[in-house]
Amino acid sequence: MAMASVHSLERLMRVGLDTPFVQNALEKLVQDQIAHEADELERLRPRLAEYESRFGMTSVEFFERYQSGEIGDEMDYFEWNVLYKMFLDSQQRLGYLRNEA
Repeated sequence: MAMASVHSLERLMRVGLDTPFVQNALEKLVQDQIAHEADELERLRPRLAEYESRFGMTSVEFFERYQSGEIGDEMDYFEWNVLYKMFLDSQQRLGYLRNEA
């Protein structure tokens, strides 16, 4: 459903049938999603910092070592991995929304 709506809007924009209402609605949607992703990053940062402090390495270093199999699959490492992937995904979405990626 969402993709069909996106394609419909894209067709409208392509043929010049977009209106100020549509433009404003899309801009509001993008700004709301940017705020959501920024909030998500702020929510995840302290949780990642706890793991970094506890294990004495950055999340980047941990992630590289975890992905290469240097670090085991203990529950703390598994949770850190999931949190860091969530952080990376949110960063990527934010970059797309800000046209940085």
